[in-house]
Amino acid sequence: MNARPATASPATELGPVQMLVFEFEQERLAGDIFPELMALAVRGLIRLVDMLVVHKPADEGHLEIVDSRLMFGEDGEAAGELLASLIGLRSASEHMRARDAIDGLAAGDDDDTWDIAERIPPGAHAAIILIEHLWAIPLRNAACRDRAIVLADEWVHPEDLLAVGGGLPRPAARVTSPRR
Repeated sequence: MNARPATASPATELGPVQMLVFEFEQERLAGDIFPELMALAVRGLIRLVDMLVVHKPADEGHLEIVDSRLMFGEDGEAAGELLASLIGLRSASEHMRARDAIDGLAAGDDDDTWDIAERIPPGAHAAIILIEHLWAIPLRNAACRDRAIVLADEWVHPEDLLAVGGGLPRPAARVTSPRR
């Protein structure tokens, strides 16, 4: 990763966006995770940007998009278009190609997609979710005001801390805002 100024895109004030990929048993696709995501969204901590359900056939073929209306009702009909483009299952929409042409960006480059198919086991169903971390926007904006340079942007999982012989840090105490 290259060092870069802590800036937002000129066109948007998006917070950091994370892609999560969860493997599920087919009948559990709409289990507890989605209500928890919605609870985090209601609290203003995240925004669900997009979601896509895929199946990888047992013969290790290409990922197949599962009709998300089966799990999420009619609200799932338009879901997944952005993710399908991001991971190379569909080409970008004509609108995106036209915008890229205007902006002088090369359209249709397969190297711009994320290859997650190798991480999904054969015969498995997976939910791919894009979430925007709204809680991080004030921190990013403060870094921008201070002209900070982002040298790294990585997630450290608890298992990684244990693997290097470290103990897990104690959970942080809840911080409450002072009442005015």
